[in-house]
Amino acid sequence: ESMTRMACRLVLLWLILSTAVVARGQSVGGPSAVDVAARAAHLRRGVNLSDWLRQTADDRHFDPDRVAKAVTRADLDVLRRLGFDHVRLAVNPAPLFRAAEADRIPADQLAIVDAAVRLALDAGLSVQLDLQPDQAFKRQLANDRFVEQFSDFWRSLASHFAATDPERLFLEVINEPELGDPYRWYGVQSRLASAIREGAPRHTIIATGAQYSDEDDLLFQQPLRDPNVIYTFHFY
Repeated sequence: ESMTRMACRLVLLWLILSTAVVARGQSVGGPSAVDVAARAAHLRRGVNLSDWLRQTADDRHFDPDRVAKAVTRADLDVLRRLGFDHVRLAVNPAPLFRAAEADRIPADQLAIVDAAVRLALDAGLSVQLDLQPDQAFKRQLANDRFVEQFSDFWRSLASHFAATDPERLFLEVINEPELGDPYRWYGVQSRLASAIREGAPRHTIIATGAQYSDEDDLLFQQPLRDPNVIYTFHFY
């Protein structure tokens, strides 16, 4: 592969779009308006951290030794010095998600994600917390029961991070959904976004289009009924 193609695979360049650049009136769950444009300014130059919490040998557990070595505070400090202002923290939800009790996230696995988020924030970087499940997981979103379970999970996860600075932590619904029906995806994403909003009333949600976060599906999609949202598409 050429260096250009390799760089495109390693570093995801995404353009942030907002249909409501500045939220007007009362923000959901808060007394003052949320300036979405000001928050988006924290996402000017970012880099994916794809191999930190996304790659797992065991779908039920993160390997704490591998996680500790994959990305360190020194690595994050280098990113900050290079001029990056945020990281997109890709998280495989499998170690956190138990369908039978989706709202009860295993504390030991959640602590690993929590530590990664705080390490990046402490390094002066904003964090785009992005769930990146495998293809089989994403395709289950065609099932209504699974959508409800995943909603329960997102509500619990968002609630855990609700006390984290909403100016610097952003919650991305899912990476590159694979639902071919954009109408179906609009309903699914609306349900998931509502669950996130219930858990984290002040945080900005990052939403996307139906097929692999492509721009065509994003243009087709109606905005969510929530002013505190940033819309994204992927371009390789």
